[in-house]
Amino acid sequence: RERQHSSDARFGRRLRASVPVGPARSCFVHGERLARRFETLVMGGSRSAGDPRHGRSAAKLELMPGSSRLQVRRYCDGDLAAVLSLHERALQDVGAHAGHGPWDDDLQSIAAVYLDSDGEFLVGELDSALVAMGALRRIGPRRAEVKRMRVEPAYQRRGFGEFILRSLEDRALELGVRELQLDTTTVQTAAERLYRKHGYVETGRGQLGGQELIMFEKRLSA
Repeated sequence: RERQHSSDARFGRRLRASVPVGPARSCFVHGERLARRFETLVMGGSRSAGDPRHGRSAAKLELMPGSSRLQVRRYCDGDLAAVLSLHERALQDVGAHAGHGPWDDDLQSIAAVYLDSDGEFLVGELDSALVAMGALRRIGPRRAEVKRMRVEPAYQRRGFGEFILRSLEDRALELGVRELQLDTTTVQTAAERLYRKHGYVETGRGQLGGQELIMFEKRLSA
């Protein structure tokens, strides 16, 4: 836990002027690499305070010139209904929904499974609607699993998923993770292309809930 608090604190110092600093589970984007990405890697990127109507603080960025601004921040307990809804719609859109089962138990305990276990769970909003998400689940001292990568079907092909993935990789490095693993179904072809594009190597195939899975791994470098 000391490692996580340390990285949160460093980010807090960088954004103290524009983003209120709170405890480790507060709803703001954090991580030095993620902060730098807002500054340098996105065209038209800028920071500003979150929407006060929702009692949240977050950084904002513009992924493409002229596009709506995607607001990325850490998951809060009040996001659960929106997260579950996005999860369902994104999977149903590509025919990858395997029904309800123990494979979804983590979504009922996001704080415990991810935030309180040296992991991460990020959400992205457009006009206060949650349209993207992704998570890191710690499975070893230097290893984590990328989980719950979802983008609202109507907002796909805008780079939102790619931004979430790269942000999770940056956060993983800050948490001391050097190896990532993930899986996706064979019908999620856009996700498969995204992972291959970013250097994830196929390590095997399997089955879950009647769906064929592709397993990937990637070694991170600082």
